[in-house]
Amino acid sequence: MQKRAAIRGPEAQAATPYQPDLFTKDEVRGFGCRFRSSDGRVRISNVVVDGPVLMVIGFVASDSRRGLYHHVRAPLGMDGGRTIMGQGYCRCESTHYHGRPCKHVLNMRNVYVRNRDRLNWLFGVPSLRTSPTIDG
Repeated sequence: MQKRAAIRGPEAQAATPYQPDLFTKDEVRGFGCRFRSSDGRVRISNVVVDGPVLMVIGFVASDSRRGLYHHVRAPLGMDGGRTIMGQGYCRCESTHYHGRPCKHVLNMRNVYVRNRDRLNWLFGVPSLRTSPTIDG
C-alpha cells in the first residue's frame, strides 16, 4: 500500500471543504433578535447608521442545512436600502467561493426594504426620507 504525501499550500485549501459559520435556532434566540420575517427565515437583531451606510445585522436560515442560520451583515445605501454597499458579510460557501453578495445578504436586504419604516422605528433609526423644502 502506497503512503500518501501530506497536502500543503493552496492545494490543501482546495482539498479541504469549506465549513461555514452556522448557528442553531437556540443560539440565534440568544442574540435577542427583535424582528422576524413573516416566513421566519430572516431574523434582524439590529439596524444602525454607520456614516453613509445603513447596516442591517441578523441571521438568515440556511437552505441546505435545516434548522441552522447564517450570521449576516448587509451594508445598505442611504437610499432606503435599495443599494448594497460592498459585499456584505456572510460566511456561507457562496461568498467564500465566489466573493460577491450571496442570497443571504440579498434576503436580509429584501426583508429590510419591505419593512423599512417598521424596522427604522423599532431600532431608532432616523427617517431616511427627505421632506420637500418650500422656497419662500
